[in-house]
Amino acid sequence: MVTPVVTLFLQALSRSAAAAIELLGTAFGGIVVSDCFSAHNNLPTQQRQLCWAHVIRDLTAISERPGATAELGMELLDLPQQLFAPMVPLQKRHDRLIQVGAELLADPQSV
Repeated sequence: MVTPVVTLFLQALSRSAAAAIELLGTAFGGIVVSDCFSAHNNLPTQQRQLCWAHVIRDLTAISERPGATAELGMELLDLPQQLFAPMVPLQKRHDRLIQVGAELLADPQSV
């Protein structure tokens, strides 16, 4: 779970729908990012986002099949790359700001 202040990661002994409901409660109003596991099927589709790493892994597997399926897989694999390409400069800027912040914390006198 993510809020402006905290991110919660929980590991349970079970990946059941009951475990998901126990974590989220029955009145959860946020969005869950997850794989395609059926335990999340109780959530409305408007509250579910598939994990991009899982989507890309599945599309990669499709692109490695023979014939026309591979061609389709390669075309589909291009879509996430197009979607995320504009984010690369932002990620680099973010990483640099984190680095500068860490350096300032390590040596406040350097300012």
